[in-house]
Amino acid sequence: MTALLQLGAFVGAAISGFVADQYSRRMSIFWGTFISIIGAAIQTAAEDYATLVAGRFIAGIGTGLLSSTAPMCKSDRVDRGSRPLKRRRGAVI
Repeated sequence: MTALLQLGAFVGAAISGFVADQYSRRMSIFWGTFISIIGAAIQTAAEDYATLVAGRFIAGIGTGLLSSTAPMCKSDRVDRGSRPLKRRRGAVI
């Protein structure tokens, strides 16, 4: 049951490029959040094992969309003044 969240995240990350290019990164983040909330609601309302597993998979798809799209969107929106002046290879600033 635990691995289905990661399997769903794999599926969500695999389709995130298409969704971000087709619609936009902002809409991809919106849909990732929406799908995660739907998955959480299904897990909360689950009365049997199959429903709980389906909710985990659906929440994983939303998590995959969010985890692969949000960093790209944040890096696009940062202004030039707040970027480091000298780029260092491998440095996280």
